[in-house]
Amino acid sequence: MHPLVFADDGSAVQASPEQQRPFTYPCSCFVTGTIKRTSTRDTSRRNCAASSGAPRTFDPA
Repeated sequence: MHPLVFADDGSAVQASPEQQRPFTYPCSCFVTGTIKRTSTRDTSRRNCAASSGAPRTFDPA
């Protein structure tokens, strides 16, 4: 698991080895799925690859 901290706008940040430069995820990266009938958020490779965010935005490619 990779813990994320979500902002009110749906974007998120994740810690990185460089503490002052966390990875950012624009809200367009996320999709909703279910695990054992529990709603959960996950990243969509297609959505993240298509987004253009701030420097150090996560790129799953």
